[in-house]
Amino acid sequence: MKRCINFMVIVIVVFTYVDSGWGESITWITDNTPGGHFIIGGGTTFDENKPGIEIELYQMVAEKLGLDVTFKRAPWNMCLKQLEHNQVEGLFPASFKQDRMKIGVYPMKGEEVDLTRKTRDNAYYLYALPSARISYTQGEIKVLEGKIGVPIGWSIVEDLKQKELPIKEVPIHRNTPDLLLQKRLEGFICLETVFDAYLNRQSSKYGEIQKLIPPVKEKPYYLMLSHKFVKENPTTAKKIWDSIYDIKQSEEYTKLVDKYID
Repeated sequence: MKRCINFMVIVIVVFTYVDSGWGESITWITDNTPGGHFIIGGGTTFDENKPGIEIELYQMVAEKLGLDVTFKRAPWNMCLKQLEHNQVEGLFPASFKQDRMKIGVYPMKGEEVDLTRKTRDNAYYLYALPSARISYTQGEIKVLEGKIGVPIGWSIVEDLKQKELPIKEVPIHRNTPDLLLQKRLEGFICLETVFDAYLNRQSSKYGEIQKLIPPVKEKPYYLMLSHKFVKENPTTAKKIWDSIYDIKQSEEYTKLVDKYID
């Protein structure tokens, strides 16, 4: 039986860490949806033996820098609020949104987010039944009737609003594909790592739902740090993001990815 780590008390590595007087452990939070190979499974726990590529990458960062990092999970909107109020020191995976710079800090290069310090890329896809009253040609969405669903608070929402598409924000969980089967939504736009996991979990039930090609949008994702942490520990913050880049260029990281892909 797989052992799971309680999300409230997960201590991945234990080291002593001092920077500008910061001596206690730090917490990095992620949401409770599955993230493919990058974050295995959903819910409030992580798999102890294979938590995911992204979790293990951050373990490597913590070990390299001598950080005492605790990882936990919560709904995405709660993650954002905890970062905003400095209740956690880090949040992931976060795509870049200008508005989010009010609640936390991205790795920056001058006035622009530093793409080289991303953790990974991910893509949003449109999912629908063959009978859906929508058209999707060469990346252009036309909704003939009804609405397209999208997870509440996710970064793709503003992109779709700018296109003036009829969307409905809904909570995201393992039964969300039911909204398509019940014809309550004509389509659903979501990160493929999340929605694919839900479809694969009940493949016989959701077998008719199609993932339409090409992706609606692809985005890079980052580890954000809290304003308080960066203000009090600017050197360590930079080392964290630099270490993400350095480790991703290493043979050790290649072996890590191979472990999950195989």
